[in-house]
Amino acid sequence: MMALLTPSETKWVVAAVAAVLVLASLSFALTPVSGEQLRPVAFSDTVSMGGTGVDARRADAEGFAIPRAEVFFSGYRYVVGYVGVDTAASELADPGTQRQFGRRWPSTSRTSRR
Repeated sequence: MMALLTPSETKWVVAAVAAVLVLASLSFALTPVSGEQLRPVAFSDTVSMGGTGVDARRADAEGFAIPRAEVFFSGYRYVVGYVGVDTAASELADPGTQRQFGRRWPSTSRTSRR
């Protein structure tokens, strides 16, 4: 049986994969130059999609928590807030969303319960 890589080639492949993993993991450890802590924006500061004020007040009155998601898009200056998991999933799966807002940055997405 013939090996695909020689032992010396295998070492280089392992070293390259390790270097890529280390560089990728550094992105989680970096902080802004100013030293500020990175935090998601308040949901009230997002451009809201889905749900209404009536829905929010009714959920508050009845003690329900409405799931929410925040997404940053490369071509849009503001953070978009989706009320409801179904709204977020359907909007993010729609090709028109990327045409309208640009590429989304999943690393800044977050979900929360109200």
